[in-house]
This record gives sequence, C-alpha cells and structure tokens, in this order.
Amino acid sequence: HLDPGMNREGMPTRVWFIRAQIRELSGDKDGAAADRAFGIKLEPNEVQSWNARGFLRLDKEPEKALADVREAERLDPRSIHALQNQAHVLGELLNRPEEALAAIDRLLRYHPQYLDAVATRGVYLARLGQIENAVNQAEAAVALSDTGYTHFKAACVYARVSAQQADYKKDALSHLSKALMAGYGHDQLQKTSELEPLRSDLMFKQLVGFAALMKSMRK
Repeated sequence: HLDPGMNREGMPTRVWFIRAQIRELSGDKDGAAADRAFGIKLEPNEVQSWNARGFLRLDKEPEKALADVREAERLDPRSIHALQNQAHVLGELLNRPEEALAAIDRLLRYHPQYLDAVATRGVYLARLGQIENAVNQAEAAVALSDTGYTHFKAACVYARVSAQQADYKKDALSHLSKALMAGYGHDQLQKTSELEPLRSDLMFKQLVGFAALMKSMRK
C-alpha cells in the first residue's frame, strides 16, 4: 500500500475496494486480493463504505454482511443498496423470508417504483404462501415494466404458488416463455429453485431445449 493518499484522514474506506477492482482489471490479482483483505479489516466510515464491505462479505460471511448493511440502513434509511442487500442476505442466504420481505417493504416505502424490489417482493410473498398477494405483486411488476426480467420474476412467482394451486402452472409457463423470447433467463432455468414445480412439465422441457438452442446460436 504505497499510495499515502489512500490513508488520508476521512478517506472513505471503500477506496480500497475501488482500487482492488482497478488492479483486478489490470491483471494484478495479488494486489487486488491484498487491497480487499486490508479494506475489509477497516471500520467503514460512511454509508457507501458499509454497503461496499457488506457486499464483499455476502457469500462467505452472510451474518457479517447483514450487520454491515444494517448499519448502512441506520445511517441512511433510504439507501437502496443497504435494503436490497439485506433482502438478498436474508432471503437467499439465510432463509429468513419474513425479514427479507420486511426489508423490501422498507425499500418500497421510499422508492415505490424501484423495479427489482417490486418484482422480488412477489417471490418472497410466494415463499411465504401468500398466494393472492404474490400473484398481484407479480402482475404489478409486469405492468410497471413489460420486460424479460419481470416476466421471469412473474414466472418464478407463479411456479412457486403452482405447488399449492396447480392452475397457476400455465401462467408460470406463459411468463417464462415471454421472458425467454425477450432474451432473459436462459442461463437461470436449471439453477432457479422457484421453477422446481415446473421441471417435470413437457412444455418446461421444451423451453429448456429452446434456451439451449438460443445459447448455442450466440456462440
């Protein structure tokens, strides 16, 4: 760490992560790793630094990541990154969907048109078994933005609730086909757990084949 400017008093601690990215892009993997390791040891000193450290901890240290982004929210209750990352940790890594939904609701209180939160909220409602609310939320996301992304999220919602109400399977497949036709979701079909109730369906298998064909054509 030869740059004395990096250690100036009041310098945001996230500058270490920014420099790590620059070093990574330039091929200096060892230097990038050293900067990240050093930056993670520092106590963050502003909202975005708490968010940055929390983001880096997501996969390996989810509880510590959660503590970081909660501190970011304490400092700035409107922080999209703090609330979105909380929802991700709680919902995807710690299997605490009620708390994930609460984080999404706080985000939408300040940013009601934030598309990712609108779409993801439906998934958490579906996981909690709130079928009618989940379906309404999925359709609200598509109405807000008629894109492959929102159709894929809607497909996830309908697929999840179809495990309880089989009639929703056709809606799941319809949204999924629209997502794939729009170019979204080809690489997520096999790893998205929400789609599990569809895997034995013939049309789903045909959509998987279509996605594989599209992927081969892009090579």
